[in-house]
Amino acid sequence: MKVQRAIVLCVLLLMPLLAMAQPSLCTISGTLYDSTGSACSNCKVTISKARQGSTPLNAPPIEKRTDSNGAVSFTAVQGSFITITGTFSIGRYNFATGLEMYVPLQSTATLATLQTAEDALNALISSTTYAPADIPVITKTASASLSNEFALGSLATGLLKNTTTTGVPTIAVAGTDYVAPGAITGGGQTMATARILGRSTASTGAIEEISIGSGLSLSGGTLSASGGGAVSSVFGRSGAVVAAQDDYTFAQLASKPTTLAGYGIADAQPLDADLTAIAALGPSNDDIIQRKAGVWTNRTVAQFKTDLGLATIATSGSASDLSAGTVPLARLAGITNTEISNSAAIAYSKLNLTGAILNADLAGSIANAKLANSAITIAGSSTSLGGAITLDTITGLSTTGVVKRTGANTLAIATVDLTSEVTGDLPFANFVQAGSAGFVGATGAGDYSHRTPTQVTAALDAFVGDSGSGGTKGLVPAPTAGDAAANKYLKADGTWATVSGSSGITVGTTTITSGTSGRVGYNNAGVYGEYPVTGTAGNVVLSASPTLTGTVAMAAQTNSGTIVQTSASATAFVSGASGSTNPAFVIDNSTASQASGLKVIGKADGTAPEIAAISRTQITTALAGNGLAITADPAIAGSSVAGAAAGGSVTITAGAAARNTSGNAAGGSINLAPGTGIGTGAAGDVILTRGNLIFGAATSGNIYLRNTGSGPSLFIGSADGAANNAGVWVQQVSFTQLTSDSGVVVGIQAAGSTGMFLGSGVPVYWSTNASSSTTGLRDAPSVGFLPKAAGVLRLTNGSTGAGSLVLGTSTVGSIGTSGVGVLAIANGTAPTSSPADEFQLYSADSAAGDANAFARNEAGEVNRLTGLSARVSTQFDKTSDTTLANVTGLSRNVEAGRTYAFTAVLYTTSNVAGGVKAAIGGTATATSIIYQADVLDGSTQATVGTARATALATTVGDVTAVTAARITITGAIVVNAAGTLTVQFAQNASNGSASSVLVNSSFQLIPIS
Repeated sequence: MKVQRAIVLCVLLLMPLLAMAQPSLCTISGTLYDSTGSACSNCKVTISKARQGSTPLNAPPIEKRTDSNGAVSFTAVQGSFITITGTFSIGRYNFATGLEMYVPLQSTATLATLQTAEDALNALISSTTYAPADIPVITKTASASLSNEFALGSLATGLLKNTTTTGVPTIAVAGTDYVAPGAITGGGQTMATARILGRSTASTGAIEEISIGSGLSLSGGTLSASGGGAVSSVFGRSGAVVAAQDDYTFAQLASKPTTLAGYGIADAQPLDADLTAIAALGPSNDDIIQRKAGVWTNRTVAQFKTDLGLATIATSGSASDLSAGTVPLARLAGITNTEISNSAAIAYSKLNLTGAILNADLAGSIANAKLANSAITIAGSSTSLGGAITLDTITGLSTTGVVKRTGANTLAIATVDLTSEVTGDLPFANFVQAGSAGFVGATGAGDYSHRTPTQVTAALDAFVGDSGSGGTKGLVPAPTAGDAAANKYLKADGTWATVSGSSGITVGTTTITSGTSGRVGYNNAGVYGEYPVTGTAGNVVLSASPTLTGTVAMAAQTNSGTIVQTSASATAFVSGASGSTNPAFVIDNSTASQASGLKVIGKADGTAPEIAAISRTQITTALAGNGLAITADPAIAGSSVAGAAAGGSVTITAGAAARNTSGNAAGGSINLAPGTGIGTGAAGDVILTRGNLIFGAATSGNIYLRNTGSGPSLFIGSADGAANNAGVWVQQVSFTQLTSDSGVVVGIQAAGSTGMFLGSGVPVYWSTNASSSTTGLRDAPSVGFLPKAAGVLRLTNGSTGAGSLVLGTSTVGSIGTSGVGVLAIANGTAPTSSPADEFQLYSADSAAGDANAFARNEAGEVNRLTGLSARVSTQFDKTSDTTLANVTGLSRNVEAGRTYAFTAVLYTTSNVAGGVKAAIGGTATATSIIYQADVLDGSTQATVGTARATALATTVGDVTAVTAARITITGAIVVNAAGTLTVQFAQNASNGSASSVLVNSSFQLIPIS
């Protein structure tokens, strides 16, 4: 019964929404013909994508079929643009892939007169639509109706020249803007007889005429040279001249020998690359020719000695001969000690003595004086100089003192700077007297020595107090016995003194001995602070506007007077656990002129307390009473988070019943009691401004609304209309007509044999007619429900005709033009589950703008039902072209993740030298695909070619020597990414005669999953 109530209420609410104005329609008719010129019987015409300007008309695609004579008719909105698709052509328009056509602003039109959007616009511009009078235009002659035109008739006769940016036309100047007629030398285009074009003037410039000279002739467009025969003069000689000796220089010879033998030289050395390289060298005196890195070069003696590994030892035996390099000991095997003179100036660094010369080898042969100290390296503990070198022999160490390195390789006796040259701690034992403790300090003589604590203390300055001009820091004087017990302190004058008066109190670390009368003290950051107060003893506050925290206890106070507060603040009184932050109670006195307020009235036991508006003082003129508004908190929009929030609800809850051990009691009522009228004034109303009025929970609650007069009434529940036990009644005239269905619009009865009581005629209907009612029903109903037979409900057009049904939202879904008895399903949301014992039918896009019917069965299998077939309506040709291309018309949309089987049948014609080939392509991508082509030669009825492919756009059915082949492609695809699946075609071998796919070739998709 509750479902029935909801249906009836929805029907009543939707009635006025369906009475909408219809747009003006144009009926379009015509006859269609196939490619042979015959009437196209049962040809399909699809009308889709209707729009008016840039506004879509939300009309689903309409499919029409021609009759046996090719005639078809449909309606469209006047002034709209519709897309027409079909396998036919009208005039120069081919509708195979769909054309957007303009519907004229007239009630009827023919297909032959329809134009595309572009052609219709051009026709309007050329016939009736003009540009504004002030727009810049170019005309042939001047027009008085145009204010910003340029008339070509105002220019002189000649060639037009356009000016960049401005677009202003002018007459071009001959010789400046183009080559003027005239002689070539004048820059024109005419020439004199017997001339050729060229340029004899120096530098770059215009083309010039060149005359034909002697010995040359120009005839029939050919330039020829005349003359020939014996030479009459050459080399200054005349007559029968013959060549003589020295007539030609060597440079004038065109051909020269390339070898010595060619010149008649037989005893010369053949050319050698090494000799050529050596000849090209430029050596200096004493240089040696040497081959280095594969190249001949000149080298100095020093460079050559280095390459030979020789030291700079010359035969002179001079010591300077050993200025560089060393002589290995092995090279000195033939030199005896006697041959090395003690006085010889051989530096130690010139001898390679690494383990080669022992002390025994130098016995008495080399004096110490011959060894430079800086050049002796003594390694190992076994080396001994036999006492030959002593400290006294070291330069700079002849006196007593501290040995100090004073420079590079130099030792000397010097003093040590303890400040900068001595690091680490000095031994304290050098300063402290044995057996005592103390300090190191300076004595009166300026020396450092051991000092006792007493001696150090005596040497320090004493603290000097302030006597008016400041003091000095130092040791403080020692307190005397009893100073601690007397709480003495060190004064700034340098003496120990006693605190005057009592000992005071200590706040933090500060002792307070006095304060200001009439003030309160407080801890001010660890020291004593004072604050002024207002009032008398026992009744004081810290300021005129005190802030009270904590609990104000007033239980012991009795106040029989009136507490009056005068404040215009929006928070005149605030109470809350967190003060003014999210308070529990606020009194707002911010209204500028307050004339009404709220009071709480206590009542005796058994009587409800009252919240009422405060009555105003009686005045001379009567005033209406002030209302009482209860307002919940409105929602607050977030500052950074998108979304909407609901406003607060107002909840008025009556008291609940209660009992001790037994008895029944009703709950309290919520009374909505309007004010009573006076005189002829009516009582007030209970008004629901907006929103829904909900009574009870999902399983309980009644509504009783009644008009006690004879007008229409609404009863919900069984509180009234007892004679009929009404569940819901919507009545036209009075209760008396409930016994007869002639006047009842809708009745739902809780008891009796009738569950839903429907009147005669069209019992449930909608009407778009806004005329007045004559029978209680709207005139000319447009759609309604009518029982057809037992268990059958028929949708009518409001009379005896068929009605149409749309499943869609208010903005999506409609019945196509001329549709009758149509079930239209608009795109919605596809189901994701499969209820038991049912299948589900819905509409969805297989691609943008391509809505199709889909079905989901109980097993969860989803298949597409429409948009799966295509045919060729216009012959598709390929001439001298072997590149595969999409066959016009043979393309269908496929969805991602679905599997399709497919079949393509191509009827082809071709030259035996061109042949045919095909493929399956498109914009979709395949997870996997397989397809195979069988080619049947129509002339021999024999299979002449087969091929299989596993990738899109792969050639199959490629055959050359056929003239009338039928290519049949079958296969299956698992679609990865959505797109189109298309049949492709081309010539197998490039040929000037076309290879063609004929009309009525087809492509069929079969959904598998």
